[in-house]
Amino acid sequence: MCTEAETACPDHECVIDPDTKVMAGTRTAALHAAGAACHAVDLLCSPTRRYRSVFACVRPPGHHAEPNRSMGFCFFNNAGIAARYAQEHYGRRRVAVLDFDVHHGNGTEAGCVGNEALFYGSVHEEGGYPRTGPEPPVTSEEPMDQRTVNRYLPSGERSREVFVERWKELIQRMIHFAPEFIIISAGFDAHALDPMASCQLTESDYRWATAEVLSAARTLRPEDPIPCMSVLEGGYFVPALTRSIVEHCAALIEGGASPSVESSHR
Repeated sequence: MCTEAETACPDHECVIDPDTKVMAGTRTAALHAAGAACHAVDLLCSPTRRYRSVFACVRPPGHHAEPNRSMGFCFFNNAGIAARYAQEHYGRRRVAVLDFDVHHGNGTEAGCVGNEALFYGSVHEEGGYPRTGPEPPVTSEEPMDQRTVNRYLPSGERSREVFVERWKELIQRMIHFAPEFIIISAGFDAHALDPMASCQLTESDYRWATAEVLSAARTLRPEDPIPCMSVLEGGYFVPALTRSIVEHCAALIEGGASPSVESSHR
């Protein structure tokens, strides 16, 4: 969190990179965001749980924060912290993180490397910040038990069609991994109206994508679906962000795909 530099700055401001500044209130906000992600785990994993899904509506986001580096608007990796918290405090041995933010979650992936009990899957715009998460050549044969899966989205109108294909693939790989807890890194900046990228997703796409994850949770354990939480990542045009979150939460509440959402992708 750049403690020494923050103290040394007369204005109590520390510039980590052009996108990431520590200023008045940053520490509190970042700690509350990570704490909210852990509280979401508590709500889903405690013996007296009353919820099947939880959305942590937090800022700052987290998926760019690496184990020893804050970057890209992110200070603590909220999704990664929640994953380890679920493992260490509730014995959820295998945890999956699915990320539909338009940017690759380099920090989340870095935290998953070397941990066979973590799965990370990301669908992100090709060439976007931070230019990590390369997609393997189409001709390569990837084993189904791969724990890190990155897939590109093209810019423009075709991004919607490709998103459906790639998201379905990630979910199939997650099902093969057989997690005991699922986290969605829910960034909504692939929306057509968002200024941070050039994809053309709509709020209905996010509702569909969320419903697909919950459907997979039921497939994995029909009698007691795998708990699923989501944590807010990107999204920078407030009207589109608001509508997308509403659709995302509607799918979380319903616990599965609605006919109207499915029909938009047939």
